[in-house]
Amino acid sequence: MRKVLYLLSVLVTVGGLSAQAQISYDCATQTANNSSETLNGMTVTVTQSTPGANSGNYCGASPYQIGRTYSNWFQHNFSPAATHVRLRMTRIHATDTIRVYVNGVPYDMDPGNNGLVTFSPYTGAPACNLNSNITYTATPAMITNVGTATGAGESAEYVITNSPGFINSIRVEHIRAASNITATDVFYELCAAREPCELPIVASVVQDPVCAGRDIDLTATQLQDPNTSYTWTSIAPVTPTVSGNTRNITINNIATSQSGLYEVRATVPGCPNDVVDTLTLTVDPRVTINNITQAGPKCPGQEDTIFTNPSLPIGGEVRAFPPGGGPIVSFHPTLYTYQIAPVTFADTGVYRIFAISTAGCSSDTINFRLKALKQEVANFTWNIKEGCKQDTVNFVNQSTGSFFTWDFGDNSTGSTDRDPTHYYTVPIPDPAPRLYNVELISDNGECKDTASKLVTINHPLRVLFTVDKDEVCQEELITFSDSSYAKPGTSPDFLWEFGDGQTDTTYNTTHSYKYTGIYNPKLTVTDYLGCTVSYSLPIAVDSAGGIDFDITRTEVCVGEEIVVEGIYSKIGYEAATWSFDDGKVVQDSFTLVHSYEQPGSYDITFDVEYRVCPDVGVSQTVTVKPIPQIYLGEDTTMCPGEQPIKLEDILNTGNDQILYVWNTQRAEKTREIFARAPGKYSVTAELDGCFASDTLEVKKDCYINIPNVFTPNGDGSGDYFLPRQLLSRSVSAFEMKIYNRWGELVFESDVVNGRGWDGMYGGEPQPVGVYIYQMSVTFENGNTERYQGNVTLLR
Repeated sequence: MRKVLYLLSVLVTVGGLSAQAQISYDCATQTANNSSETLNGMTVTVTQSTPGANSGNYCGASPYQIGRTYSNWFQHNFSPAATHVRLRMTRIHATDTIRVYVNGVPYDMDPGNNGLVTFSPYTGAPACNLNSNITYTATPAMITNVGTATGAGESAEYVITNSPGFINSIRVEHIRAASNITATDVFYELCAAREPCELPIVASVVQDPVCAGRDIDLTATQLQDPNTSYTWTSIAPVTPTVSGNTRNITINNIATSQSGLYEVRATVPGCPNDVVDTLTLTVDPRVTINNITQAGPKCPGQEDTIFTNPSLPIGGEVRAFPPGGGPIVSFHPTLYTYQIAPVTFADTGVYRIFAISTAGCSSDTINFRLKALKQEVANFTWNIKEGCKQDTVNFVNQSTGSFFTWDFGDNSTGSTDRDPTHYYTVPIPDPAPRLYNVELISDNGECKDTASKLVTINHPLRVLFTVDKDEVCQEELITFSDSSYAKPGTSPDFLWEFGDGQTDTTYNTTHSYKYTGIYNPKLTVTDYLGCTVSYSLPIAVDSAGGIDFDITRTEVCVGEEIVVEGIYSKIGYEAATWSFDDGKVVQDSFTLVHSYEQPGSYDITFDVEYRVCPDVGVSQTVTVKPIPQIYLGEDTTMCPGEQPIKLEDILNTGNDQILYVWNTQRAEKTREIFARAPGKYSVTAELDGCFASDTLEVKKDCYINIPNVFTPNGDGSGDYFLPRQLLSRSVSAFEMKIYNRWGELVFESDVVNGRGWDGMYGGEPQPVGVYIYQMSVTFENGNTERYQGNVTLLR
């Protein structure tokens, strides 16, 4: 809703006030910071500067005092705004300067700059009527006393208006500089008024929002003059025309077609112009609700839904007051349905349902009674007859329904009988009470109810015993201690069967076993129902027995493998340890392979540990023979056609016990031979059945030595590149070419005894880098060899 305000008024300063309406002032009395009081219907709030001002009274002007020892101010805020403010200032001394702010702006008392500012004398005591020395400066709008310095001082009275606006705030400030020691203080009184002809009128609607189908009240501001008359008219497109000649009017059963602009006009006696205001009235559509239905009635515990069909603009809402006065509930925002899940009897009763639009228009409240079907209550009891293989339970139905479904809690198929009998299988053994969650669903034809109860069947029979040891040697005594459990108050029977043909019927007993083996003694207990349950546990009876081990050979060479295999009783075995007398120990291997690194005599020991019976061990001696040491020397070289090279075992000179066999074509059996050609030569030496061999290579050595770096820097070392350090005497022809990395030939020579390349080309030193050489060498025996590679030039 928008409102347009029309106001015509005329404000005139002192000497020219409206002749049609008399101004009535009301003077302020409050001085405390943030204090407030009412003047002529206006709330006036006082704010002080910091530090606070000194209040007092002089010559009848009260209650505000400013400028006593410092610069300070009082501000007066008006709500609603004033039309006139009268300031009565007394005790204005020489150089006292006062600035007045209106609505936060310094107030110009001479807007025309014509020097016609008029100060009236204060109408209080005669001693305060002097005002001849009061002056006004328009820029920056200040009042100053240029006369009396002490004593009563001057006084002045001035009326402030703010035509054509209103006065929202007045601040009276004393301007006091630190050097102005003659300035003292000013007392002033503030009075305010609102001129009837200048007061605004505001048109408004009492109801918010304005809803079609309702009675709507329009009202206007009540002006001060009780003789003011008010006239209401409607302006197109409002239809039908609405009129009224009172401040408050009512439009009965308003329709959306009556939306539009309405005007109120106030005529104040003595005022030249009427005061007018308009308001735009927007009538929101009427909201109705009807066709309220229920999906059910449903059974308690089920979900039910209330359906409505309201006339609502988009975004409206349906609400309801539930039975019992609970908080308001909201319906689905678009389906206008309300779900109750699950329904209880507390949900049944009268719902007061209404619709409300987004604008706030509500429908009439409709009473709707929610119903529910008759509730069903399921209940049952039972009695038990115990048995060994099955327990019989008779169920007694205490429900009021006509149809029944039973779940006995043991994964059986259930029953639909009213009072069924069910058989529960007894587990063997039955160690503890058994609990079954039995469920009954009772149906009265409309509603169902479920009862769940825990049925406990308690005739436990648990058989258990312990032994002081379950691993023994033959003939060792074992103590059997029973820890079985039967139903309290009963005396069960006991039968011990030890697994070796022996039995006993006492509560606790002892027994020993003559033979080794694994036995499973069993205890059977029979309870008061004749039910029997058994329990057994294994007992190991150990025997140490004999021990030995097989060995493949007792004489071996160094490094030659032998195989050992343990022979012993596995009953009660815990660990086996092999010790080979050379620092090697192996655990828990029945068969393994071993070899010795040094010759000598070694005792192999085999020890077996048993769980209960004593440990046993056995040992055998192995002789390890040495392997002959043979060495032909380092690889050597020869040039074909030269003198043969002598090859021999250089470690065993004069040892006639060693037999040799060479890998030559003739398989010589001597300690030495002569190599007449390059190749690999091997010899095998045998000593007491142990063998060793060695191989030597005779390499061809007719090649030249080619360096990969040379440094032509003139230091006498490596200044030239030429491979002549080795066997150059056997070279009959030689050719060498050198290329740079761009493939350019920088040097060539065929002189065998020449100096080689000095790193120059065309008389210029060549740069550091990698160069490519190609060589062809012919030896005196006619063989020719060719070489190609890289050489690095460094400086």
